[in-house]
Amino acid sequence: MRLVHTVDQIHDEGHMSQAAFGISVRVAAVLHSLTGRVVGSKGLLLVGPGNNGGDALWAGALLARRGIAVRALCTSESCHEIGRSKFLAAGGRFIARADAERFAPDIVLDGIFGAGYRDGLPEEVRAAISSTSTLGTMVAIDVPTGVHADTGIADEGCVQADVTLTIGTLKPGILTGQGKAASGVIDVVPLDFTYPASDSFVVDYSDLEDVYGPAPLLSHKYTRGVALINAGSLRYPGAGVLAVGGARASGIGMVRFAGEQPAGVMATYPDVIVSNDLAHTNAILVGSGESGTTEQLAEYLATDMPVVIDAHALTFLSNAEARTALAQRYERGAITVLTPHEGEAARLGFAEPSRIAQATAIAQSFNAFVVLKGAGTVIASPMGAYAIDQYGTAALATAGSGDVLAGLIAGTLAQGCAVDDALRHVACAVALHGLAGRRADGGCTATTLVEALVEVHSELVDTRE
Repeated sequence: MRLVHTVDQIHDEGHMSQAAFGISVRVAAVLHSLTGRVVGSKGLLLVGPGNNGGDALWAGALLARRGIAVRALCTSESCHEIGRSKFLAAGGRFIARADAERFAPDIVLDGIFGAGYRDGLPEEVRAAISSTSTLGTMVAIDVPTGVHADTGIADEGCVQADVTLTIGTLKPGILTGQGKAASGVIDVVPLDFTYPASDSFVVDYSDLEDVYGPAPLLSHKYTRGVALINAGSLRYPGAGVLAVGGARASGIGMVRFAGEQPAGVMATYPDVIVSNDLAHTNAILVGSGESGTTEQLAEYLATDMPVVIDAHALTFLSNAEARTALAQRYERGAITVLTPHEGEAARLGFAEPSRIAQATAIAQSFNAFVVLKGAGTVIASPMGAYAIDQYGTAALATAGSGDVLAGLIAGTLAQGCAVDDALRHVACAVALHGLAGRRADGGCTATTLVEALVEVHSELVDTRE
């Protein structure tokens, strides 16, 4: 697990030196991959007035000493003095915006505004970004200029980076929404700085190994967990097949199917039990593919086992009785997971421009964990903590992908999870889903996604045996 921070790091001269060195090493690597050389390459710095500009100038000085022709375009009346002096001493030169195109850089290094950006982009900055955006590969320092580091909201005219070299720690705004789209490939430049505790994180591969490792030697199907899947309908019969496929791929011991269209499920997975018995069930999914009724949801919410509420069943939450049941489950320590995409979130009454704020608001309003699907899926806890997925891909934007994810979450929770660790377990399910999407990319459908899930999960088990 890696923590995510919204705070900007302290920028004394020692930290700026570390940041500049890390930036210069990574920029040199990018230049080599682009041009086949470092010496003789050309880099243009876009420099703002603060520490971000200082990082760019200091890194530019190091790049100049490596034989790279470096020019700087200042977007404000002044710039960081220490960075400026080091840049000039290394042979760097400042140029006017009109001369940037003639310079023809291989790479453009965005050092205008970083994590501290709050206000709108000045016109001079917009003009500088617009006139240089196509001159070379765009590399942003810390956060692309115009992206809000704590929300992922991107202002009009922001930098669209090919690579973002974020300093010290991941920032939430480059992992989700517009900020993710503007950040390109993300690389963390290490910084010797102690960050405060954070309730925000991304899961890493070690979390997946922990959650999806092999079952104990003396396990049987009931100890490995049983999930009841109420998914699919006459209109969407395939949703049941896909949700069951997601649950089975979690490493679960047994799946019970309680949907309307069992024939297709049984034809695909003959090991599934057609049953609505809750007596030996450990987690429940309802709603995928227009499944379930308000009465069934009420029955499920009356239990203490984890309940995943997806798609169609989210519409039942406007019912006052359902809201009361959710609050009571929260007080009992029972786990409830809602899985809306942004459109469904808006229909629930939450349409904040920040995906992080949107997910956390829903979680606290409904006393449930929330998986807000989309670019940089946000997984929020009713206690205020959140995780952001770093593995998802546009390959998952395909019909039925959400059904697979809902089943996978239910299967994961059915294997046992304390409420204090539920956020990490749900985030791991989202991450596993994303890794499978990457595995199946190039022709990803919900069906091939299930197949890829089985492959990725088996590799996680193999690493622990």
